[in-house]
Amino acid sequence: MKNIFLIMAIAAFGLVACSKEKKVNKRLDGSWTLVSENDKEISDESTTILNFMRDKKEGTGTKVYTTSDGISSTTEFTYTLDNNVLTVGSDMYTVDEYTKEELVLSSTNGTFALTQKFTRN
Repeated sequence: MKNIFLIMAIAAFGLVACSKEKKVNKRLDGSWTLVSENDKEISDESTTILNFMRDKKEGTGTKVYTTSDGISSTTEFTYTLDNNVLTVGSDMYTVDEYTKEELVLSSTNGTFALTQKFTRN
């Protein structure tokens, strides 16, 4: 009898974990604007926008960077989200915070740590 309860508990946990990841992937869909880096607000006229397309485990997207002079460049990427690790192209980020309106990512490259905060457009 204890084995049945244990199996049911494990199965229920698996369903909750899977549905949470699907929920985050579905919400990730859309356009996100960079508003701060390392807790410092982006104050110049440049903008960085990440656009995520498809609400599946693997998707595609674009990164649009516009300088203060109005010059834009667009880079296409593929992405995956697995256990709070967001891989965008060859870059890996940890999803530190996530709500419907806010996304906080962090990454470390050698000794340099970067935390980026995005808001949904």
